[in-house]
Amino acid sequence: MPARTKIAVAVGIGSAVCAGVFGASRVESLLAPDGAVSVAHAGAGSSERLGPGVAPAVAADPAYPVDGHFDYGEADARFGASRGGRPHEGQDVFAKAGTPLVAVSTGVLVDEASADSDYSGGRGNFIAIYSEVDDRTYVYFHMKERSPLREGDQVVAGDTVGAVGCTGSCWGNHLHFEVRLGRGVEGRAIDPLPLLRRWEPAAG
Repeated sequence: MPARTKIAVAVGIGSAVCAGVFGASRVESLLAPDGAVSVAHAGAGSSERLGPGVAPAVAADPAYPVDGHFDYGEADARFGASRGGRPHEGQDVFAKAGTPLVAVSTGVLVDEASADSDYSGGRGNFIAIYSEVDDRTYVYFHMKERSPLREGDQVVAGDTVGAVGCTGSCWGNHLHFEVRLGRGVEGRAIDPLPLLRRWEPAAG
């Protein structure tokens, strides 16, 4: 397998990241004549979106969704565990309330809701990010607050998207993380744990 070319995406740190990502900004990729890729944040009025021809270059290595100490809990936190007569369709990742959550891949927000909406149901504050690179949708449940991101907003792998909480149908602070095939939250769910283990940050 050829070595992957890594690129750095400068979006600032701390509040600058939040301002760039949460300010209804979108990410547009620009392919230079020499093949180099640059990334810039465009205003909400931009009609650009990440197409399959450029997204692989823009998306750096996948990021682990929880930016802090975490664990996977017990067997009932696993994909496929029985939950009131139906299978658990994600993997629970336990962490302290307020631990930052980040986009695992470059993509576009395709669904979201606040915990107090009828649409959310037991999901609490949640978002769903579709990656054209993977043709998968990554879903985050039970966030502490509603994400400032809205449908159509684009993110780069590693961008902050929310924080760990316990909203909706939830016991204990954790991220319920789903991986669904295709675009949207209705696609077939697959076990996220192999991917999560592959993305785990190196012990430091």
